Amino acid sequence: MFKKRLSIKQIAYALVAVGGLLFLANSGILGALPAFIWVSLLFTVGGAFWLGSQGALPMWQRILGFAGIGILATATSGHFGGVAALGFPAVAFGLVYLQNMKRWWALIPAGILSSLALLVTFEQLFPRWDATPILFLGFAATFSFIYLLSPQRGGKRWALYPAILFIVLTVLVNDPSGSMPGWFLPILLIGGGSLMLWWWRRSS
Repeated sequence: MFKKRLSIKQIAYALVAVGGLLFLANSGILGALPAFIWVSLLFTVGGAFWLGSQGALPMWQRILGFAGIGILATATSGHFGGVAALGFPAVAFGLVYLQNMKRWWALIPAGILSSLALLVTFEQLFPRWDATPILFLGFAATFSFIYLLSPQRGGKRWALYPAILFIVLTVLVNDPSGSMPGWFLPILLIGGGSLMLWWWRRSS
């Protein structure tokens, strides 16, 4: 039994490793990595400033400070400037919702802008792949989240219909009857390996 588990573990790690290598080989992630790290750092700084200044600064100063970090990120992040320009307003709308969950409407621009930012990120990191499905998947996740929320937290039953619509659009833009998307095989390998690791650890 031990040898069997060890063999499964080795195969799982091999699948994850091969999937990761395929990701790197089919993407421009290495060249874009410095700018990606920089914009990620500024997102972290912006979030830390907002949380750390709570109760210490007036609201208008917190907003100006957060906006200033967003402008800095947009101006200095190179190809990821678009990610900052979309991502910081998305975070701002998310904070609007978190401060008052009755403002459920803020989740829609937060989700849409986040999906656009994720699309731009994938286009920069993986320029050879069609990232369009990411956009519709983000839209579907946004409305699914609103649907799954409890009514006390702003959940809306009608959000199920746009969620289903965007799920269908996600499938359509993937063109299941045509050529397989370039990112499908790496994700399949990594997902399969991760699932096997989870099963191995659970059964050990």
